[in-house]
Amino acid sequence: IFFDVSNTNFTITTGTTDTVAPTAPTLTASGTTQTTTNLSWSGATDNVAVTGYDVYRGTTFLGSTSATTYAVTGLTASTAYTFTVKAKDAAGNISVASNTVNVTTLAPTTDTTAPTAPTLTASGTTQTTTNLSWTGATDNVGVTGYNVYQGATLLGSTTTATTYSV
Repeated sequence: IFFDVSNTNFTITTGTTDTVAPTAPTLTASGTTQTTTNLSWSGATDNVAVTGYDVYRGTTFLGSTSATTYAVTGLTASTAYTFTVKAKDAAGNISVASNTVNVTTLAPTTDTTAPTAPTLTASGTTQTTTNLSWTGATDNVGVTGYNVYQGATLLGSTTTATTYSV
């Protein structure tokens, strides 16, 4: 068997692979509260394009974003944390970590202001029962519940309800 391939053109193409990692971002933190902090960074650069950023608390991966900001939530008051960010490109190249930002969340505030007194009313009173209801109290931090007393004796507590059957 004989084949004539003299009139056939073969084209060999080689694609270029992006092997250059993005530059490292420069990280800052602001607006730290008892349980949150806001991270922001300067945009990293890449020979092709930066496609996103990975955010870390210590060595724990928190998430990815295409933005240059990240709101960290769920932190514990009076606790020190470290954060870094890594840039990545479409080819999967990842930058070295940004500078480390140290954040200490704020201490819990001491609430020294008592809630306002609720206004109490009774209804449906019989020989052995009564239904108590009251207007909700207000507080500078928040009302977390109500204690119901008969004289000086504590009858019970509620968390958010403003009614109680005695």
